[in-house]
Amino acid sequence: MALIEIDNLVKTYDLGEVKVHALRGVSLRIQEGEFVALIGPSGSGKSTLMNTLGCLDRPTSGSYKLAGDEVAGLNPDQLAQMRTRRIGFVFQSFNLLSRTTALENVEAPLLYNRDCPRHERRARAAGLLAKVGLGERLDHRPNQLSGGQQQRVAIARALVILEISTRGRAARSWRFSAN
Repeated sequence: MALIEIDNLVKTYDLGEVKVHALRGVSLRIQEGEFVALIGPSGSGKSTLMNTLGCLDRPTSGSYKLAGDEVAGLNPDQLAQMRTRRIGFVFQSFNLLSRTTALENVEAPLLYNRDCPRHERRARAAGLLAKVGLGERLDHRPNQLSGGQQQRVAIARALVILEISTRGRAARSWRFSAN
């Protein structure tokens, strides 16, 4: 079983008089541990596909299974739960919360996990920030961090989800170099 399985995925945006066909029958299999790059010209559907795979958007039709679970027809609340349990993001613009510290930004995905008490959230977030070289910057807000440091906060935040979904196995198996 593939980690990601999409079959005949279609996404059409209805803009009134105009329909934009962003995805037209896309099928794809991605195995666990496999690295994939999406390349193509502007307007070819890369962001739409990534938003769909990331459970930020729903397809118009087709099938999308994530770790065997059908997610194409989930409602927004169910999609949020799927994101919380299975998906970590590093957005191009980092999407850090400007009024919160690095520690709080990394801790944020864990707020939706009822099985993770506050002290454990803080410890996990602090540990991941230390792994990416920001152990001394836990209380800094994004505007107090360099662009590279902001990127590492976003990486640590994505790794929180990876750690949850693999029960800690993945976080023990990766190394980070700030160079």
